[in-house]
Parts: sequence; C-alpha cells; structure tokens
Amino acid sequence: MDPLLALSAYLDTLDYPAFIQDAAGRWLAANDAFCKLMLKPRAKLLGTVPGVGEDEELPNWADWKPAFVCGGMTEVNDEFRLPDQTIQRVMTSKRVIALADGRRVLVGEMRRSAAITSSREDEQLFRVIAEAMPYPMLLVNSADQLMIACNQRASEVFGWPSSGIIGQRLEELFVDANDCRQLLLMVRSHGSIKDYETCLRTASEQRIWGLVSARKSSLRGENVLLLGINDITERKRAEEALRDSESRYRAILQTTAEGYVLIDLAENAIVDVNPALCRMLGTRRQELVGARLDHYIALESREEWQKQSDKFAVSQHRQFELKLHTLDGHPLQVLANSSTLFDPLGRATSVFAMLTDITERKLNEDRVLYLAFYDTLTALPNRYLLSERVEQALLQQKRQGGQIALMFIDLDDFKQVNDTLGHDVGDALLQEVAKRLNECVRRSDTVARLGGDEFIVLLPNLKSREDAALVAEKIISSLNEPIYVGEHQLSARLSIGIAIAPLDGMDATSLKKAADMAMYRAKGQGKNGYAFFSAPLRF
Repeated sequence: MDPLLALSAYLDTLDYPAFIQDAAGRWLAANDAFCKLMLKPRAKLLGTVPGVGEDEELPNWADWKPAFVCGGMTEVNDEFRLPDQTIQRVMTSKRVIALADGRRVLVGEMRRSAAITSSREDEQLFRVIAEAMPYPMLLVNSADQLMIACNQRASEVFGWPSSGIIGQRLEELFVDANDCRQLLLMVRSHGSIKDYETCLRTASEQRIWGLVSARKSSLRGENVLLLGINDITERKRAEEALRDSESRYRAILQTTAEGYVLIDLAENAIVDVNPALCRMLGTRRQELVGARLDHYIALESREEWQKQSDKFAVSQHRQFELKLHTLDGHPLQVLANSSTLFDPLGRATSVFAMLTDITERKLNEDRVLYLAFYDTLTALPNRYLLSERVEQALLQQKRQGGQIALMFIDLDDFKQVNDTLGHDVGDALLQEVAKRLNECVRRSDTVARLGGDEFIVLLPNLKSREDAALVAEKIISSLNEPIYVGEHQLSARLSIGIAIAPLDGMDATSLKKAADMAMYRAKGQGKNGYAFFSAPLRF
C-alpha cells in the first residue's frame, strides 16, 4: 500500500485543516477542512504550489522550505483571514517525515489555538507516521525513559509484541547502558542526534547493530523522545567478516616464505611488503615502502619488467620471471605471479605480486643444461652441442656459400702419460690442451671434446682449405710448446684430420667420418701433423 494513502486517510479523520506537501511545495493531500479554508475544491488544489502577489511574502503556514531544511517538527504562528473576513490566530504544526519509498513529505496541521491537541490525536498521528516508516520507531518519555509507543517494525526487529516493549526502560534495549546514557545526554544537549552507532539486544538476547537517530518532541504537554533505528547488523557482519578475512590473509602474508609486494601504479611506488620479501632483498620494510621496485631489478630484466608493467592495465593476472639483486648486490631470480586491482570505473590502480625465489632452481636447471651440452673436465662443448653447431654451420653454408672445415684431433701417445704419471696429470694435460686449442681459433669457431684424448674443431665461413691448414699448423705449433703440470714438463703431439664441406660431405656424420679417416692418415704419415681427406681414403 502507498504510505501516502495512509497519511491522507488519517487527515480525513481530523476536524481541523491539515495538508501534505512535497519538497517542491506542491500539495499532495488535503482534508475537507483545509479545502474549505482555501475556498478551493480538492481537485484544483492538489498539485499546485502556495502563491501570493508579486510584492507579498508567503505566510509562515504556507512556507514549506524552512521545515524541509530543519527536518523533524516545527511550529509557526500566523494571523489567518477567514472567509467572513475575521482574523484568527492559527498555529501550524509541520512534521517532515520520510516515507517507506524514500520520499520526504511535510505533514501540516492548522489549529485555532497554541494548545497541544489531545493525547489521542497525537498518539494516532505518531502511529500513522511510524507505521509508514520501514525501520523501527520508538516514542520514549524523557522524564523516566520509559517507552510509551512503537511501530510494528520495532516489534518485528526486537522480537517483542508492542505491549512487551511499552513500559520498558530505553536502556534495557542497549547492550551497554553507557551507550544509552551517552545518547540521551547528546539529545538533551543538542535537541537531536543522527546515526548514533550502538549495539542493541532483542527479546531472545541476540545482538543487533543499529544507527539510532533521536529528536526531542512533546506529547500531552510532556517532553518525549522520538527514536528511529536503522538496522545495520548485516553490514556490521559483512565488515567483521571482511576484517577477519583481511586478518587471515595478513597472517598468511606475514608467515609465508614467498615475497609479497603491493605497488601503486599511479606513483609506481611500493605500498606494502611482507617480511619474506625483506629477507629476500636483504633490507628493511621502511627502506622498501615508498621506493620503486625498479631499483632492485637487474639490468638484464629491466626490459622485461617494463613490458609486463605496460600490460598490467589490460591483463588482470600475469606470470613472469625477473632477475633481481639484493641490497648488497647478490643476484636473485624470482617467479612473479601478479594481479591487478581496478577501481569502480575499471581503471588499474595497483598491482600485487607474490615472488617465489627460484634462484636455486634456475642454478640447478643451468647445471643440468651444462652437463647435457658441455664436457665437465675441459668445459668444452660435448658431442651433442657440437652436432647442433655443425648442423647450423651447414645450413648457413647452403645459404651463404663458402666452406666449412671439420678437424678431428687425437693426442699421440697420450696413454703413456696416464700410465706413467697418473690420471690426475693426464686430466691436467687435457685441460691445458683445451685451453690452447681455444686460443688458436676465432670466437665463431667451436672446439669440442668427444671424450678421452679426442677433440674436434669446427671452422665455419672459410674461403679456402688453405685457411684450415693455417689453423692446423697454428695448433700444432702451440701444443708443441712445453706444458708444465706440477713438476712435470710435457709436450702434446697430435694428429689432425681435416674434412671440408661441401667437398667431403654435406652432413655432420659424413664430415666427421671423413675427418676421422684423414686423422688416421696423418698418424700414418709420422704423427704430429695434419692431413686432408681425399676420396681414395674411402676405399
């Protein structure tokens, strides 16, 4: 039912003029006594606004604006000219109330004297207005704080029938009686109070949270308080649940081994961190908050960080790796899982990230990768990495032309070193051989160890086979120089077989086989020399 209809019906029961206006001053309802006073039928009166001549002011009773500004109840006195031209002093009581549908209206009652109307009429008006309210309303005697009336909504919320509420002291509804005393003191001092937050109790001793608004008024010549209660229990529960959730997450962030960082995107500054990130970076919270994360990002990861930062506004969740450095410069590699936070307008405001230290994992991966492609004794590429580089060199040779040389190197009489001086000396000799081989070639060349005393040198982008011969002579000369291992003076004699692509083969297997055959030819020619592959060697 429209709450305005209930008020209109109440006005029709009064024998003195009464009306209802909206915030624009329009008459929304009027009883017969008011229409008779205004000398207008109800149909022509409703929807109009009080008006006077150009140089006249609205009388107090017709001026609705002050009442809407002050709210609550106001009373004004006027001299009113009756139809018989006699003057009558009139007191107009105006109450501004909020209907259940959210509209605020003014209820005006015009009486011929300043006396308070009968208690029956005032109580009836309170009940009509109160029942139109969507929240609990109470009427309290100011002298003894006893509740003397309530609306149906109050009975529903507090779990008492109206008769159970009436006669109780107001403070009995409050969990903390001090809250009630504080409320009454503030109303006594200021005349009214709005949205006083407190905890109340129901008939079943359940607790509810409410925002209490109260105003002083009068009834039967006695001072009363009119209270309205906005039930905010669900909101308080939601706030408490949110606080509990935040506390749990905060506890998790404080104890987790993963680093946590919150960054303000507008300022590009760190807003929050957890202890784990402080430990990871070797610094204190106060040093991080307000700083830029860029200061801890390694140079080789700056471009990656910028690329990820540019995507925060368009992608909520991202995962990426970054290289950081601690306060004292130690490298740190992390896996970042980030989430972007947006405001109600959809604008990215901040991003938080969980940082997992993967430094040890990456080192292990690098070790595994190293062991897969490098010789542990000499740190040279092994046969697997060599095969990849030979294939790459052959593809490049097909596109760009030129020649490729593959040298198969075998140390002469190396077994005698192991047998007479021991494997430690032999290993040291192999390491020195690897070092001198690398010194004899270009950066683009590859020196690899196949195992034992066998090495292979890959020389791409040669103009002629004579270039390969020059490198072979340089290698032999370098390795014939004395090699000192502890107290032993050694020299490395070696046989080198050379195969040329595309002449001697167009794939890695053919070239290696050809170079191997050429190496045995060099050994047959007296060792410590080199030989090129030639077709008759196939037979």
